[in-house]
Order: sequence, then structure tokens, then C-alpha cells
Amino acid sequence: MIKQQNNDMKNNFMHDVFRALLHVFDASILPTHRLRFTQYVLFLYCSFNHQYAERFINFAMEKVVIQFEMPERATVVSLFLASKTFDNNLPLLIRESES
Repeated sequence: MIKQQNNDMKNNFMHDVFRALLHVFDASILPTHRLRFTQYVLFLYCSFNHQYAERFINFAMEKVVIQFEMPERATVVSLFLASKTFDNNLPLLIRESES
């Protein structure tokens, strides 16, 4: 019982952190030019759980296809999705989720 409560608390905390990282990514990282490493914190976090990677991809795809989104942001999001760093983590995440 106590272990289950601890796991639930940990999962809630992890989800809250992910939501905060996604908000920071949207509000601060996307509109900022020439960032070199900050975005990789979110990529690393996505590697912890395949659901985070899927949520990030869904978030990013929404940014690309929504008509009223600024075209510059859609381009930047597309570049993040196509980046080698994020792409390299996806096969690992898929393998882990299948086991």
C-alpha cells in the first residue's frame, strides 16, 4: 500500500515536471534564437518514459499544423523533431516500451 502511494507520488511529480518543461520549451526555448544546449533537457526527460516522447511529438506536431501558429515557430519545431539527438532516442524508447 505504501509502495503504491510512493509510486503514485513519484509519477505525479514526474508528470508535473514534464508539463513544466513543456511549458518552458513553448514559452522560452522556441522563441529564443541560437540556444545550444537548453532544449536537450527536455529531450533527456523524454528518454525516461516513452509517453513523454509521444506527448512531446504530439505537442510539436500541433505547433506545426495549427494554422494560426507563427510560421517561424513551426519551422523551429520542425527542426527539433528532425534533430538527430531526439531521433536517436526514439528507437530506444520504442524498444523499452515493447518489453
